[in-house]
Parts: sequence; C-alpha cells; structure tokens
Amino acid sequence: MVAPHIRLSQSAEYRENYIVQENKLWCRFCNVEIDHERKNSVDKHIKTLKHLNNKNKNNSNLLIQRTLPSFENTLNEREKINKEIVEAFTYADIPLEKIEKLKPFLLNHCKNAGLITGANQLREKYLPLSYEIALQKLKNDVINKIICLTIDETTDRCGRHAVNILFSFDNKTKLAKTEFLSNVNASSISQFVMNTIHFYNISYENIIFFISDNASYMKLATPTSKNKNILLIMIQKLKRLINDLEFFKIRNKAIAPFVYSRIVFLQAFLSSGTRNPPISNEIFQLLNEENQDIASFVSLFSRAFILANEKCEKHISHHPALLFFKAIQCFDPRFIQSNSSNHNMENYRIIKEFYLPTDTLIQEWAIYCGLNESIEEFDDLDLYWRGKRHILPELSSLALIYIWLPVSGVDIERSFSSYKSILSDRRVSLKEENIQMLNFLYFNLSNNDDYNNELMIYE
Repeated sequence: MVAPHIRLSQSAEYRENYIVQENKLWCRFCNVEIDHERKNSVDKHIKTLKHLNNKNKNNSNLLIQRTLPSFENTLNEREKINKEIVEAFTYADIPLEKIEKLKPFLLNHCKNAGLITGANQLREKYLPLSYEIALQKLKNDVINKIICLTIDETTDRCGRHAVNILFSFDNKTKLAKTEFLSNVNASSISQFVMNTIHFYNISYENIIFFISDNASYMKLATPTSKNKNILLIMIQKLKRLINDLEFFKIRNKAIAPFVYSRIVFLQAFLSSGTRNPPISNEIFQLLNEENQDIASFVSLFSRAFILANEKCEKHISHHPALLFFKAIQCFDPRFIQSNSSNHNMENYRIIKEFYLPTDTLIQEWAIYCGLNESIEEFDDLDLYWRGKRHILPELSSLALIYIWLPVSGVDIERSFSSYKSILSDRRVSLKEENIQMLNFLYFNLSNNDDYNNELMIYE
C-alpha cells in the first residue's frame, strides 16, 4: 500500500496537480478525491478534459489548501527521520550522497540510525517529501499577504539559463521557484512570473513591488602602472559615494523610506562632477610630479562623471519605482516633522491604501503628523512603528509593510550563490528537478528562523 504523501512525492507533475489532506489525495483544481493507491488512476485524472479545463481556468474557488499539521502527522518514524536528514544536510550544505560515508558512524552512535536510508532513497523519495512540506508551508504563509517579487537570471556550469523568483513579505524573503528557460526574453520571463503567481494563488492586488536587474554591463579598463596612484587617490575621494551605495545592500533593517534621499544625493553628486570633478590639491600635485597634462585628466574625470550621470538618468531618474520610494518617505517621522508641507496625505496617493483612505486611517494620520518627539526615537523605524501599535494600529500595520520593502537585488544574488554551491564541478549530473528542490530548501532553510531556533535548542 502506497501512502498518499509518498505518491505525491513521486513526481513533480503530481505535486503540481494534487495535494494531501486528511491522509487522502485530492485534485488541487477539481476538488475531488483520487485513489492514490492506483498509479493509473492518478495518471489518468490529470489527462481528463474536465481537469485540464479547471486547471486552465485557474479558478481560485476550486483551489484547496492543505493543512500542514494533518500532512506531517501522516509520516511514520522512518519518514520523519529521513526527512530531517535531508533538511539537516541541506542546511549544512552537505551533498546527500555523503550519507553513505556517515552511516557506519551513525549506526554505532545514534539511536534509530538503522532507519536512515541510502543516498538514492534520500534523493528520490525524501528530498521531494521535504520539498513538498516546505513548499506547502510557504504557500500557507503567503495567503493574503502583501508580496514583493524579485527576479533574476544566471547561466550555470552546464550552460542552462536558471531563473530565480523570490517573495518578500512579513520582514522575510523566501525563494519561491527556480526555473530553467531555453530562451530568456520578456515573453518567457513574463510567463514564468505569471505561472508562479498562479501556482501560489496570489492576488495581483497583493503584489506591490517588483525588482529585476535590467542594467547593462559596463566595460572596465585596466589602469596602466603610471596612472595607478592618481586613480587610487580618485577612488579614495569617491569613498563617501561608495559607502553610500553600500547602504543599498543592507539587510535585516528597515531602510526603504531612506532610499529616495540617498538617490537624490547620488544624482546631485554625479551632476556636480560633470562640471567640477572632485579633484583635490593632492591629485594636482601628483599630476605635476608625473609631468601629466592636468587639463586632459580633468577632461577624463569629467567624462567619467558624464557617463555615470547618463547611466543614472537612464536607469534611476526615470525608474517607475522612484515616485513610490519618494512617497514612502512618509513613514519616516523625521521626514514628516521636517516640514509641515509633508503632512498632506494627498502627496502619497501612490500608496494604494492612501488613495481612498479609511476614516480610521485619516484620524491616525492626523495624530501621527501632530506628534512631537525627539529625533533619537527614530533611529530604528521598525522599533518606532511597533511602539505605535497601541495608538496608531492601522497606520503602523501599513508602515511595517512598506518600511521593509527590499531595496536591491542582494537577496536574489544570494539565491544564486546557494544555487552554485549545489551545482559544483563534481555534481553536474543532478536532475533539473532535484536542483530545483535543493535550491528551494538551501535558500529557505538558511533564512528560516524557526529552523535556526530548533538547532539552538539542540545545542
């Protein structure tokens, strides 16, 4: 007899079309029970015209959600320990095949080690099982949540185009899906995004932000030895700007309301440099010592700023999200207190909740604008707004969503780092389906506070 969750773990197609609920296999789209013991019945149903029509309609009323407790409670002791082995190895970045070398030690020193299976079983049976449980937990977590999407693409060691899409919500970021595309273009990426949104049953109204990398690559020239000292000094002069750009890589801190002011500074710095490059007396002195033509270097630096300023104008100044970041400055109390003109709620109507605000929100906004607090209280926006829940419950709930919006593609780059650790030079023969599941678990377990807390308990 095959248990329903084992049947589900046997195929990606099964996981796409079926769910387990109360120890029974149900069609995700037709809301009917399927005989999980007969593989023929499972295969036959997903080819029926009724099922295909329901799936194409993607009718959210027909989609049913699995309750995780009822699913995990169906696991026996062998299944639980092997599921946890997969999670532990994934979290520790240990290939599953290493279990073969560890089994003798585990058998000698660990209780119930005899229940641990070999590497093939871990890959074929328990990796899909662990993935399915983590996937369903993420599906439950995103129900009715405000979501930010981040997407990017890389080419792996095998020459495939791997695309990752992340969900950011509730001050956490999760890898939603990895897909391999034969062609990467606007059409294929759009289709992938749409399929992912539908797969997670996310309403378009709940997607408030979308981050993607559309910047062109820049060619860097290698400096000659004669000019290195001059360029090094120039780099030192740009250190303030570089440090400012590092701000956009900050994680685990609510910084979204500060983005617009940083961009305004960057624009002013680059614009000023096109007319008056920041060349110090030290650089002039070094140019004289090297018998260099000062005018040509001033022209060179000015040209560099002109190119950078043009890039800024092209990719930042007219970016569709810029006005959005300008509006969410309103969740920084320092911005609100800096000028009474910032108190007008109409200025922030790009925030959908402010377009037609509720009476309660209008009242709380008036209270917020009238607060007279010391600047020291604003160092941590997350702490500030959590402290306002008792007097501004509706406004603080909104603020705690918008102040935590991701401001860069740092997390998507980290997801590719975990992907590349999976597909090393010695592990290029992994099935694409296994790569997708491993990447999902690698990224999400490393960002799972609950799993990290469980490990601390064992310590």
